[in-house]
Amino acid sequence: MSKQEALQEIERAQREGRVPSLSKADLSYTDLHGVDLSGGDLREANLSDTNLRGANLSGAFLDQVDLTGADLTGANLRTAKMIRVRLIGAELRGANLCA
Repeated sequence: MSKQEALQEIERAQREGRVPSLSKADLSYTDLHGVDLSGGDLREANLSDTNLRGANLSGAFLDQVDLTGADLTGANLRTAKMIRVRLIGAELRGANLCA
């Protein structure tokens, strides 16, 4: 999924009050500061070097997601299903990583 398609999906999902489906989306180098991705399907998404400060990823499905260099400061990852996630150089200060 291209960056433009992914951003449109996020916007539509928020407008319709549903969970975004972003499987295989390329959102690298994107500003998603404070975006609600709770419960979203982010399997195999590329979120490297993405601004996710304060984003809500609670309950999101993160399988084989690349978060290399992503800024997750203050992000909510509570109950996120994280499997084979790449976090090299990611900023996790203040992030909620509770199960």
